[in-house]
Parts: sequence; C-alpha cells; structure tokens
Amino acid sequence: MATVGTSGALITFFDGSEMELGADTTVVVVSVGRSGNRAEIRLENVLGSTVSKVVPFTDPGSSYRIESGGTVALVRGTVLGHRSDPAGNVTVALVQANNVVSFPTESDIMRVGEVCTLTTTLDRICESIGRRNVWDALADGDGVTGGDGTHNSGLNRSEQRKRPAPNDSEGSRNQPTPTASPSPTAPPS
Repeated sequence: MATVGTSGALITFFDGSEMELGADTTVVVVSVGRSGNRAEIRLENVLGSTVSKVVPFTDPGSSYRIESGGTVALVRGTVLGHRSDPAGNVTVALVQANNVVSFPTESDIMRVGEVCTLTTTLDRICESIGRRNVWDALADGDGVTGGDGTHNSGLNRSEQRKRPAPNDSEGSRNQPTPTASPSPTAPPS
C-alpha cells in the first residue's frame, strides 16, 4: 500500500489495530493471520511515516511487527510512530504502551514518550518526544547525524520539506495527530 504526495491512508486489521500512512509512504503487508486467540501482523515500512494504534492482545504470543532496513519494532497494545527515511535511517516514536515495546531489536526496550533513531551507521539515538506531535518527532529523526546519542539536529536540510504554517488549515488536514499524549514512564516489568 502506498500514498503519493500529501495524501494519507488508514489500514484497519481484523483485530481492530490500525496503521495510518503519512504522505509519500510505502508499506508492504508481509503477513496477517490468526490462530485461535493468537494474532500476528507483520509489516514492512519501505519508505515514509506511519502511526500504529495496536489493540492490546489477549494471547501473549500475539505480535504486531514493523520491519525496516534490518530493524524490527515489536509492539503489543500501543500507539507508535514509525519512519524509514530516504537515507536509510529508521525512527520510532513511542506515544503510549500497554506492554513492552522494543526497537531496533527485541532486546532494545523503549520507554513511553521516547523517540529513537537507528542511523545508517547503526547508532541508536534516543531522546524525549517532548511537546512535539508524533508526526514531527518522526520527521525530526531524519536529521540525526550519529553524534553522541544525546542530540537530534532536526530536519535533514538536504531533503527540504514543505511544512504547513501553524494556521494552514489545509496542512492541518494532512497532518493527523494522535489522541494520546506521551507521558514518560518505564515499561512494565
């Protein structure tokens, strides 16, 4: 599934989980299935930004996976943003979680309110989402240069974006925002 230009799309899965595609985004549905109460949704984010709202699973063996550039975001009942940029950096923003969320591997645990980028040089750089909406946090991940892991330099200037002005109603329609607000907390143990 793909979007072109400033269009968007919404995919709703059999269990009620949703994935919203941002502008110029390409996602491949690798597999979707159910066996009893166990659900498995496996997606590949080829390019662009998505926001997923994953329902809590009743079976602990259920999974919702987003793969991109050798990374895996494994989610179970959460709201998260995912972006694969043209340079090959992969960014995940965790807005809300009902369970443990990992990125870029299953052993790398994320915290609610955190945005992490795995750069093409395999540096994992994480910071607070702060007051940014999930779409802006994902876009800011494009500017990661590898640094010391404590700084995100913002938008990649080689890929100029047309960002709507704050009062641009057309731009606002094309930039959905999540309903949950991030609150930094540690994942359940």
